[in-house]
Amino acid sequence: MRGFLSGFLVAATLALMGYLLWMDKPPPDPCRACGAGTRCDRGLCVAEQAPPPPPRRHAHPRSQRAMEPAAPPSPVSLKPGDLRPTTVGDDLSRSEIIDLTRQQGQGHELDQDAIDRVFRPVQAAVVACIDAARGEAELTGRVELAFRIQQSGAVSGVRLEAPSYLVRRGLYGCVRPIVAPLQFPPSSRSQIVRYPFTIR
Repeated sequence: MRGFLSGFLVAATLALMGYLLWMDKPPPDPCRACGAGTRCDRGLCVAEQAPPPPPRRHAHPRSQRAMEPAAPPSPVSLKPGDLRPTTVGDDLSRSEIIDLTRQQGQGHELDQDAIDRVFRPVQAAVVACIDAARGEAELTGRVELAFRIQQSGAVSGVRLEAPSYLVRRGLYGCVRPIVAPLQFPPSSRSQIVRYPFTIR
């Protein structure tokens, strides 16, 4: 019985000492659990807000070049042959068969005013073709556009005379689809019309 009592006392003493030691230990720091990118706020780990990214700066060399003032394009160097007049298109000198049984124009010819009224709306498009073919070339000269107007008023042929540089750069292929569909008033006979353009 005495052994039991002494064992009980020893166990109780040890339990009391352990309890006192546990009570004396400071509470664990909750902020120790906070890792990188977090902060401790009132015992809680709160994620840090990342600062806003700095404004993007275009560091790419291509972007920097785009911000710089563009250098004027270097003019195209032309050879003497580039300025030589070249004629392309339909042969307007061939004779045309006229149907005398059809009085389409009631015996009158088209005057220049009537022709201009039809051609004037497409004139700017023809000039745009000349400018596109010239590009950056410092080229001066003359372009002559000629076409045949049939009795019916339809265009039956388109011919172009221009510096060979413009012809090589597709001037005729640009101008023909503009002029060929034009429809003029009917007249008593076919006629060839010429429009000159000066390149400065």
